[in-house]
Amino acid sequence: MGLHHLDMYRKDVTVKGDYSYDPYSSVRPATELYQAGVRFVRSGSDGLKDISFEDNGILRLPFFKVDNNTEPLLLNYLAYEQILNADNAVTSYAFLMDNLVNSAKDVTLLREKGIIKGWVGSDDDIACLFNRLTKAMTFANGTANVNVNERLNKYCNKRWPKWRANFIQTYLSNPWVFISLVGASILLILTVTQTVYTILPYYKKS
Repeated sequence: MGLHHLDMYRKDVTVKGDYSYDPYSSVRPATELYQAGVRFVRSGSDGLKDISFEDNGILRLPFFKVDNNTEPLLLNYLAYEQILNADNAVTSYAFLMDNLVNSAKDVTLLREKGIIKGWVGSDDDIACLFNRLTKAMTFANGTANVNVNERLNKYCNKRWPKWRANFIQTYLSNPWVFISLVGASILLILTVTQTVYTILPYYKKS
């Protein structure tokens, strides 16, 4: 049993997962992570601690619905954890989302991936909501089996995921761009082949 109705509700939304935010290893906004090769996938549950990062570049985040009650409810959860020195379950989620959501573009990306659902307001309103939550808040060090923030930052510093993501986002996201790329590649191959066949007879005569 919880100490309070609020505690019971809070435990219900944090029962699954073991994510803990690392204040010494903040992460980049969602759009920057996406450009660095990170893929966003919805977690298996809606638990706010059900956050993980896999070696293949997949960041799993819980589904989160934003409505008229979202901000006051989250603020109550945060105040409860701060005052009673409870575990930082909701606080960890709030700090991570403040990192991930820097602008409306970040919200748009997460919404398109099925992670955020906005019932009220625009993507810009949702971005402002997440940015307001942790103002003037401090974060006590949490503990977790795996430091998601650290693993995520290490992955983003690798070159290959960035090149792969840039290629996919530039050439494979639009079929016409991909067709143009294929056409240009074929033309280049034909040009090189024609040049080789033109030069070969000269060397044979020599």
